[in-house]
Amino acid sequence: MDSQIKVSFSTAITEVNLGENLGEDFSDQPLNASQRTILQLMQPDPQVTARVIADHIGITQRQVEVNIADLKVRGLIERVGSARRGTWLVK
Repeated sequence: MDSQIKVSFSTAITEVNLGENLGEDFSDQPLNASQRTILQLMQPDPQVTARVIADHIGITQRQVEVNIADLKVRGLIERVGSARRGTWLVK
């Protein structure tokens, strides 16, 4: 006789600051060279994409995305609008 068990899970996800899980706060550390270049590229061209930045800097798109996430946590940039059609606001 086959029997089936149905299990459901409920989880809540909350916003977490970068480094919080590791017990470290990276926001007071200086910007790395890639992060400085990302800011320099975003100021004159707020619609610049992670792929264009990656090609310009010579790092992977994923590395650009990680650096952008850190810049957001630091409060240095903000995405205005949608992920696809939005623009970057450099503060």
